[in-house]
Amino acid sequence: AYVMLVFILDFIGIIHVFTFHGVLFDNYSLATSMHESRSLFFKNWKNVILSYLKFFGMFLLILVVGMVSIIVIPYYVSHWIMQAKFWYHYLIIMVVILGLIFIFLFTMIFIQAQAMCITRVYDECTLAGYQEEKFTTPVLFQKSFRFVISISLLASLILGYGGAMIFDDLFPKEYTTDVIAHRGGGDLSTENTVESIRAAIEAGATASEIDVQRTADGHYVIFHDNTLKRLCNDPRTIQELTLEEIKKLRIIAPDGHQVRIATLEEILNTAKDEIKLYIELKGKSAGMQMANDVYQMLVERNMVNQVRIISLNANLITQVEKMYPDVETEYLCYIAYGQLESMEVDAIGLEEELATTKRIDNLHDAGKKVDVWTANSFGSIIRFMVSNVDGIITDSVQLAISIKDGKSDSPDFIRLLRIFFPQF
Repeated sequence: AYVMLVFILDFIGIIHVFTFHGVLFDNYSLATSMHESRSLFFKNWKNVILSYLKFFGMFLLILVVGMVSIIVIPYYVSHWIMQAKFWYHYLIIMVVILGLIFIFLFTMIFIQAQAMCITRVYDECTLAGYQEEKFTTPVLFQKSFRFVISISLLASLILGYGGAMIFDDLFPKEYTTDVIAHRGGGDLSTENTVESIRAAIEAGATASEIDVQRTADGHYVIFHDNTLKRLCNDPRTIQELTLEEIKKLRIIAPDGHQVRIATLEEILNTAKDEIKLYIELKGKSAGMQMANDVYQMLVERNMVNQVRIISLNANLITQVEKMYPDVETEYLCYIAYGQLESMEVDAIGLEEELATTKRIDNLHDAGKKVDVWTANSFGSIIRFMVSNVDGIITDSVQLAISIKDGKSDSPDFIRLLRIFFPQF
């Protein structure tokens, strides 16, 4: 259906391709010009389509040849000089810079040339005895073009030399970004369960993020939602039930098997000395009583240095930081307001859309670590891996780990390309 819709829209665009020319050159109204455009197209459809095919074919050939010349050939040639590491880095930086300039110039020329092509076809269809005029490039354009090319070459030489001197600093071989499994183990297992923590450990995640809520009788269990409806098909909340009542419930996993709701103690015992925990103080029961109780559990297990307490509540998390400065704290931010840099916390968790380079740099300058949540797609994970965020909270744990581990095996040329084209 999507392909058919695109085809229909393209067809509508093609049959009205001369609308602008009718309005501009023949003073037609918009409706009349659209009608005349359709009429011209159907009377001369072979000529129009053939001209389009020639035009796009020529530019596609130029694009392919240009990209091969600028990227592929130097890539293989560079292998011959890899022994001279500096000159190898110098060459590939120049190649990428020239490639970007080529793409920019190609795009600008393509737009102009397309307009000229449509105008030529319009004249052929409307002017009797039309003869194509020989096109002469204005002298000013020729001089400007040569100037742009000269400046581009000079810039690539200077930037290439400077970049080659600090290549490994600019384009590190390894990603140092932490992979933090969302809700226990992300998509590896049933969320917020003991088995999800084990799955995150087995996969090699840096940390596991969990959600803690307090029961009616003062115990702590791991659960995300406000109600039990989605996972347990029960409309009640954690706060309405005792621990014994909660133990009778079962989470229905996506594959159909049933898992019981975990207590915080069980999660801590499973994670101890195995994986770092990000414990979010969650729900209506989140407050200093919860923070005090969680901290006491950490002290009893000697896990204060293995946990970061996080919260969406700015007042609560700053209180935790003041009361317990020996445990890491993080404010989860989903709306950008106020001065995040001045918050009394150790780290800021930015919602994906808020994680701009400037904001990340400002927070780092203020001495804070920065995590991003929840980056799940390949493009998002790559984007933040090549950025300078400290951690990525993700459901796509295995994907994030494979991207992180695969970086060290990448050739220098690919490391450089990833800065501009993360999908590499």
